[in-house]
Amino acid sequence: MDIERKMVLGAIVMFMVCVVMGPCIYRSTEDSATITVDDKERVAGGNSSKYLVWTTQGEVFQVADSASYMSCNASDRYGRLKPGKTYKCKVAGWRWGCASMYRTIIEAEEVK
Repeated sequence: MDIERKMVLGAIVMFMVCVVMGPCIYRSTEDSATITVDDKERVAGGNSSKYLVWTTQGEVFQVADSASYMSCNASDRYGRLKPGKTYKCKVAGWRWGCASMYRTIIEAEEVK
């Protein structure tokens, strides 16, 4: 097998590993957090935007659709979060400031 075919095969294998393992790795970061919403904002830039939620606990989260959790209702989840209210949330992902990555709110239920 020549080097070009080996490289293509290697790339295909790496792609398949990422497609299969990526969601598993992402879901392994699942955690719960009780947050009080301080503020929220839709931040737009270029061809994309994200929903950000600031908390009184000092962490910023995003609300986004997630293929790993098969959720596609980010706008609805974001709209239900109200400043001053406290929520118990299922979150996943990593906070990595230099890449503007935030943990994602997957589910949120108001704490009465």
